[in-house]
Amino acid sequence: ATEPGTGQVQVSIAGEDFAPAASVRTIFPTQPTLSYKYTFTKVGEGAGEVKTPVAGEFTLVTGNWNLTVDAYLEAAHTNLVASGSTAAFTVTEGVSTPVSVTLEPEKSTGTGTLTYTVTYPAGATLNSLKWEKLGGAVLPNFDVTTFTDDGVTKTLSETGTPVGAGYYVFTAALTDGYKTAGKMEVVHIYQNLTTEVTGFDFVADDFTLPDITPPAEVTSLNAAADNAQVVLTWTDPADSDFDKVVITYTPGTAPAVEVGVGTQTATITGLTNDTAYTFTVKTVDTTGNTSAGTIITATPSITYTVTVDGDAVTASTKIDFVFAAAVTGLTDGDITIAGTPGAATKGSITYTDSTHWSLALTVTTPGAATVSINKAGIESGTKPITLHGGLTFTAGASSPAFGSTNIMGVAYGNGKFVAVGQGGKIGVSSDGATWAAATTITPAFGGSNSIMGVTYGGTTFVAVGDGKIGTSTNNGATWSAATVSPAFGSGATDYILGVTYDNGKFVAVGGGTAGKIGTSTDGTTWSAVTQSVFGSSVIIRGVTYGGGKFVAVGDGGKIAASVDGETWSEVTSTGFGGIATRRVTYGGGKFVVVGLNGTIAYSNPQE
Repeated sequence: ATEPGTGQVQVSIAGEDFAPAASVRTIFPTQPTLSYKYTFTKVGEGAGEVKTPVAGEFTLVTGNWNLTVDAYLEAAHTNLVASGSTAAFTVTEGVSTPVSVTLEPEKSTGTGTLTYTVTYPAGATLNSLKWEKLGGAVLPNFDVTTFTDDGVTKTLSETGTPVGAGYYVFTAALTDGYKTAGKMEVVHIYQNLTTEVTGFDFVADDFTLPDITPPAEVTSLNAAADNAQVVLTWTDPADSDFDKVVITYTPGTAPAVEVGVGTQTATITGLTNDTAYTFTVKTVDTTGNTSAGTIITATPSITYTVTVDGDAVTASTKIDFVFAAAVTGLTDGDITIAGTPGAATKGSITYTDSTHWSLALTVTTPGAATVSINKAGIESGTKPITLHGGLTFTAGASSPAFGSTNIMGVAYGNGKFVAVGQGGKIGVSSDGATWAAATTITPAFGGSNSIMGVTYGGTTFVAVGDGKIGTSTNNGATWSAATVSPAFGSGATDYILGVTYDNGKFVAVGGGTAGKIGTSTDGTTWSAVTQSVFGSSVIIRGVTYGGGKFVAVGDGGKIAASVDGETWSEVTSTGFGGIATRRVTYGGGKFVVVGLNGTIAYSNPQE
């Protein structure tokens, strides 16, 4: 029975196994049989009391206690191996209290014992057996000359060598002719414990020829020179043991640049502009084998960008240069403009600051060209530019086609320009500069007829005027009268003011006192279109085609649209109110209408 005022304590010990599930490259001490000393100290009192368990339990008076367990190699408790303590625990009367103690071996103080054995083929040589303390100095190598040899296997062994506690690297290196073998293990030495190094048993198959082959060279090596730097790019070799690229360069004393697998680029900075550098790019494998290297040269310089002003309408007047670093003393003589067909005359050179310069120029021939700068320290080579001549007009020779007669319309087709005007005049030109009168205009138009518009469709030019429509199938040279009725009247005041062609159909508009629309597939025979948009008192002034539809405009701000030119619908939202519209065109997905009093309106985007 439990004595009054006492309780029991059951002690379990953890950490008795000094070789836990460890890495294959780690050797722990051999597990010994241990003897334990249990020292109980009551909290608040001085000396502890060593106790021996009875039937696996300890009997203690009630209260708070600490326990220290020391592990020894023998019952005499002479050679301490490990120790462990508990936090304070409470003993309760009549209660059995479980307590656990974790032992920790002495790993850094004291001395342990090392035992090792190395075996290898009789024809091989054990060159070294090294012993290095981690975090400490390299120790003297073990003697490799004292071994036994039975003619088949050599054996080198040592038993009971005292070694200070700690962690060590145990390394063996062997050769057999040109072949090599070796092994390295991490070894734990604990106080008063024996560690046996095993696994250093070499056979003939363990010996291999050393890797002395360097990896392949890099490919696609490129050097891009920039301001005071060069950017190198390349493709790594496919060798499985490729480890890194090492870059050196001359002139200069900078240390080598190392670049790991997969990066494939390096920026070398701190270079001197206008100095030619030679770069050597070598490949290195995991063994340290190094290739001869690939060589490339580059000269860093101040880079720059160029911008030419002007566009299809406005002529170019200058080239703007933006430099990556300050430039001084740049002259127009340093700059060359060349190319075909583009050409220009250089003017003065100015700058807003040391990195922004401008060269004035006069374009003599618009088109593609190149610009380059020939000045030390600045990027060499040419840069492409486009020289814009702008949009200009030159007076053409309208005589003898027109003289001083008003010209009312112009169209282009099949390589010819055809212009029409008052007095029944028609002119033809291949280049827009020199014009000749049409050979035969009558009977299409008389000398008193004003021809108001012209278009080209299929293979035919169609011109319209005062109650007349003419057609030409030989590029405007001769004209034939079309049958305007019943689409239009034939009187001088039966104005036909506009004509267009698309979707296989000509559409003409006009009217003397009433708006009229006519359609034709060949320009010769015309059919009247019945429409109610413009009414009987509105003259239709213009017509065009775009976005899959015809659009006609006229007096009173009227606008109508038709998919086929036959059936017309009124556009109610015109932007004109009652102001008369005069002309309409299509482009960029929109219709644009112009009229009196400076009025312009545009449509929503069309498909």
